[in-house]
Amino acid sequence: MIASSQYPRGPRRSALAVAVFLALSTLGPVLTRLSSAAAQGADPDIETGISLTAPKLRIGVGPFLLHREQAAPSTGGPVSAVELRDLLADDLAFFGYFDVIDIGATYPVESGRITRVSVDIPPPLPPSVGTVDARVTADLSIVDGGTGASLTGYLFEGSKDQVILGKRYRSEPDLARRMVHLLADEIALTLSGERGVAHTQIAYISDANKTKEIYVMDFDGIGNQRLTTHRSVVLSPSYSPKGDRIAFVSYADGYPGIFQFELQQGRSKPVVSGPFLHAAPAYSPDGSQIAFAKSTDDDDSEIFIAGADGSNPRRLTHQRGIDVSPVFSPTGRELAFVSARSGSPQIWIIDVEGLNPRRLTFSGGYNASPAWSPKGDLIAFSALVDDVFQIRTIRPNGEELRQLTNGLGNKEDPDFSPDGRHLCFASSELGAYRIAVMLLDGSGKRLVSQGSGNHTSPTWSP
Repeated sequence: MIASSQYPRGPRRSALAVAVFLALSTLGPVLTRLSSAAAQGADPDIETGISLTAPKLRIGVGPFLLHREQAAPSTGGPVSAVELRDLLADDLAFFGYFDVIDIGATYPVESGRITRVSVDIPPPLPPSVGTVDARVTADLSIVDGGTGASLTGYLFEGSKDQVILGKRYRSEPDLARRMVHLLADEIALTLSGERGVAHTQIAYISDANKTKEIYVMDFDGIGNQRLTTHRSVVLSPSYSPKGDRIAFVSYADGYPGIFQFELQQGRSKPVVSGPFLHAAPAYSPDGSQIAFAKSTDDDDSEIFIAGADGSNPRRLTHQRGIDVSPVFSPTGRELAFVSARSGSPQIWIIDVEGLNPRRLTFSGGYNASPAWSPKGDLIAFSALVDDVFQIRTIRPNGEELRQLTNGLGNKEDPDFSPDGRHLCFASSELGAYRIAVMLLDGSGKRLVSQGSGNHTSPTWSP
């Protein structure tokens, strides 16, 4: 467990922070058409990408001072000063707000001794760096015997010594990476008004051990571990709004039922079972309900809603044609889902009362796996384009259809980060499926999951 405390030095938001927040809050999409959309298999009426117009904030990442490095254990990721500093820089760059500048990896050394013993006053900027809008330095201390650690970070305004954020975290030394992630998120919150996603995790399905099980990793792919041991087929994980549970489908009982994995207890339990096909569970925004697909007596598949414990199920859809993959809107008043009622799989929206169904997608013959942005403004999905699945987004009113990925290999099962600025998805562009992440404009794509087997069906934690 990590404890944190705040050390304010000066105002919580400087003029710089306010200006940056206002610029970021007015980010608008600049749409650019493909010069040869037809040649790439895209509909010529589909816009491609989103260009974020606000300039990035130049943030200098300065020295990290590490005390008693020799006492730090090797578990839990990097513990050297340079590695932790590089981790913070990587986190900040991933957020998409910042242009990260190197302002020195270590403190000046004279006669083998560190000339500064505190990071609350930063070293001077190297002349080669030029100007920056903000600077950050940190100090990691390992206590005697390696039983505990504290990370103290300071954020300064520009070239001044004025501290606009001071944070201290205390935990075990093997959670040094975690503390750096939390510091990065706090910096993003201070300068942009939105907390970063470095503290988050991504759960996914892996068949590395010959059966499909749920694994979880940090958002950057580090620290993956297996959660379930059903020794069967496990599918469609979905985080609860609080991040304390994951709903999923398992064939452990011989037929596909819906289970719930409780992260604190480290155990799973059945939620909805019976001799029917159950698929694709998703939590409501308040966590009190789950939506899912269920086969019916007439060999169809319909959308149902039940309590999060599986109680009081009720059927929402009654139309002939397979209905699957429901996902709640952030308000909890609507569901997006996939339906073949029009002859091919398309994204539809319906009220939670089962009223007012309307078709959302009309471009392409196969659209699947919808994900609703936590901000409510976009729905991401997988679209079949020239026999390859690509990631697209669309407004809930059917406007501004955009394609974010191109090229070889399928890109499937998108899910939004909790800040709504990133997407994770499964990509087969290198052969085996790996979990990828990218910014909402399609830039900054990274393949992050590690290990053998195929990695699919990612779900991003709150």
